[in-house]
This record gives sequence, structure tokens and C-alpha cells, in this order.
Amino acid sequence: MGKPGYISGETLKRLDKSGESLVVTKWQSVHYWNQWFQSEERSEIQNNIDQLLGKETQYEIYEYDPM
Repeated sequence: MGKPGYISGETLKRLDKSGESLVVTKWQSVHYWNQWFQSEERSEIQNNIDQLLGKETQYEIYEYDPM
């Protein structure tokens, strides 16, 4: 939040697998996402989260398609 290009985010809890979540963030463009993803600040935050969860976070990038 508060980073260039960041629009919004939400966290969804999976109903059939306790402890599993999906975090969706929206960015103005993949350029801004890549800036954040490559930042040292994000890396440090993510390392702390991964240590708490006991596993590495997986990332996937999607693009909105209004059809």
C-alpha cells in the first residue's frame, strides 16, 4: 500500500483447506508490480511472512480481460 502504481488488494481464505489464502493485488501496470517485486523492502517483508508460514510464497501474474 502506498507504493507507486498500487491500486488495491484483498485476501481470500480458502474454505476447503485451512490455513491457505490467496492475496490479490491490483496494479496500474506490470511495470509497477515488477518495481515492487524487485525491491529490497518487499523481499524483507516476504521473507518474514514465509518464515512465519513455514513455506515459500508462490506468485502468479494475471492480466484483466474484460472480454
